[in-house]
Amino acid sequence: LELREEIKLPFHKMKPEKLISQFEMIIQEHSDVENFAEQAKDGLSILHDNYTKKKIAYLEKKADGTQVQEIVFPKYSDHLAAKNTNSKLSPKMRLWEEVEEELYLSWLTFNTNKKIKDFYEEQKVNANHIAGTVESYDPMFKNKPGDFMLRSDGNPVCYLYSTHINLKEHIGKKVKLLVSPRPNNNFAFPAYYVIGVE
Repeated sequence: LELREEIKLPFHKMKPEKLISQFEMIIQEHSDVENFAEQAKDGLSILHDNYTKKKIAYLEKKADGTQVQEIVFPKYSDHLAAKNTNSKLSPKMRLWEEVEEELYLSWLTFNTNKKIKDFYEEQKVNANHIAGTVESYDPMFKNKPGDFMLRSDGNPVCYLYSTHINLKEHIGKKVKLLVSPRPNNNFAFPAYYVIGVE
């Protein structure tokens, strides 16, 4: 019943932490009761899927300029302050910090007490390898899924952005990239976050 009520809520009102703890406790303490543990795993999966979908919709609305209620995470303010002092970021890269922050906080809901470096380590482990030529992508769309595009044999492959790698330095170059998928906001090609350049 609690699960049904929780997944009916709009994203900014969802507080899944209590249910996550309950499900995890059932899975750990009743692993010997097969059906009970499996039901808890199913419930956790349903909660995770719904939360993630609502999170993505929230981010897309935010990127589109739609007014949405802000969520404040005061316990992570030290992390935000640390990120804002990173002078290596170009102005374009800084614009993507907030998107990455939201993705990290969403991930953190299901990975309690993990740092942002753990988030990117996991992204790195599950990353894709792609290759092509980097070019700038500067349309006047608020919800564009990246500041750069990757082309292969002259054809567009995907949109790119990063807060780790200054892609401007790679414009016009053929590169091999380590990337993690990101929402493409219903644009024509997939979107990726660039973790590394090979």
